[in-house]
Amino acid sequence: GVSHCEACFFLLMIRRPPRSTQSSSSAASDVYKGQERLTSGVSMWDVAAQRHIEVAGPDADALVQYLTIVDTSEVKPAFGRYAPMADYDGTLINDPVLLRFDDHSWRFSIADADVRLWIEAVARGGDFDCTITELATATLAVQGPASDEVIIALGCPAARNLADFERRRAEVAGVEVW
Repeated sequence: GVSHCEACFFLLMIRRPPRSTQSSSSAASDVYKGQERLTSGVSMWDVAAQRHIEVAGPDADALVQYLTIVDTSEVKPAFGRYAPMADYDGTLINDPVLLRFDDHSWRFSIADADVRLWIEAVARGGDFDCTITELATATLAVQGPASDEVIIALGCPAARNLADFERRRAEVAGVEVW
């Protein structure tokens, strides 16, 4: 198991049981309830299946900009943004959240392991001086207008007044989280 959470982002994921175990009205009700909690309360999902890819080194900033279709030059350390990736023909490859950790250190939260291979291929083919590493992380998504209150009540006051895509280092039950 993962004993140290290297990254904690807030992402949306709605899960429901297979169709054979629920009626269509039950499925619609579950989605509606999830949307209601997300927009008026708080929702929480285990998104540990997300993979976190670190791009670090002298050319990391340039590589990250090359990989995404958004301007990453104004993303400050401790912040992130939605950063879709497209191939040379404009076909969407993945739509990750991208976090900037420090100068020349970025982390993509991706849903597909093959994206790491694509990033490595682009880095090597473009002769970018950086390392590409898949990190061992455990991610929990907590969203909604009451999410900061819930996280604060759990003993993490660093969640107070977070800006969109902002991350802060904190400790919860003795475990460092972001």
